[in-house]
Amino acid sequence: MITKIIITLAIIFYITNQVESSSLTSEKDEENQTDYSSQEIEETTTLETSESTSHHHHDHKFDFILFAQVWPISNCIDWEERSEENTCSLPNRKQWTVHGIWPTKNFTIGPLFCNHSAHFDFDALSPILEELKLHWTNVRANSKLANFWFHEWTKHGTCAMQLEEVNTEIKYFNKGLELNKEFPIAKFLSDAKIVPGAVYQTEDILQAVKSQLNGMNPALECHQMDEFSDPVLTQIGICLDKKFQVIGCELTHGGIYGKCPKSGAVEYPATEKLKYRTVSPAIIMPGYKAGHAGLIWGIVLGCAILIGFITYFLKSKCDNYVRNSHYEAL
Repeated sequence: MITKIIITLAIIFYITNQVESSSLTSEKDEENQTDYSSQEIEETTTLETSESTSHHHHDHKFDFILFAQVWPISNCIDWEERSEENTCSLPNRKQWTVHGIWPTKNFTIGPLFCNHSAHFDFDALSPILEELKLHWTNVRANSKLANFWFHEWTKHGTCAMQLEEVNTEIKYFNKGLELNKEFPIAKFLSDAKIVPGAVYQTEDILQAVKSQLNGMNPALECHQMDEFSDPVLTQIGICLDKKFQVIGCELTHGGIYGKCPKSGAVEYPATEKLKYRTVSPAIIMPGYKAGHAGLIWGIVLGCAILIGFITYFLKSKCDNYVRNSHYEAL
């Protein structure tokens, strides 16, 4: 009877785990199909609406530039959480890297995809290719190297090219590299004793960067990830006028806090190693696979129930023995 109970519990846990795993895999696959559109964390809630609007009108005017830099470790974690198949390339683990130069209208996203005749030419980037790999990094190792740059140019660069300083592909990407050197986010933060591997107050991060921008507010962005209880710091944007002079980011779509908690803490991760991928071999049975976690937990629970039942049985026997001993002594 006890054996049947254990087997039944194990089967229930195994089936439940398989259903959840199947559901998660399906969701991850759908996310991966969106390619780099989903990487732009600040656009997750309104991206479809904004892009749709962009394609249905020809107003490509904008008010300012949002120069976005990402923390590559956070970017990698986000990518790897989407699928167990995803891996990262992190040639630059200590510096913030370029996400893009984004022409922006007040309180909105875009314009986007402005010039369909300005095709992306990978060969045009050959003079600065090594720098791009280090400072405008495509962290997605299992994707084509040029995918990220193609996406940024067609979506944002074709709108930025209205400005003479970035009116060609090579000028656009060169400008991103220049701005990355001009605004070293990692140094801005470390000067304020904010280094990777800890949790910090959002306001402290904001002030650390603001103090390096002559009092101008940057635009923070965070993302909730499975491995952390607090939102993860993913991106910091610096706002520029059309002459590439620093201005405040109060008029960005997400404001200066984005999805970071205004009065709360955020994670600034030091490593992309995910906890669920690190399993001690000492506690894993031969032939273990991630999908068998439910079966193992079912067995563990069944053993716990069995131990509890045996304990109860032995305690009952002992109590009966004590009572009978007292009775016989009368």
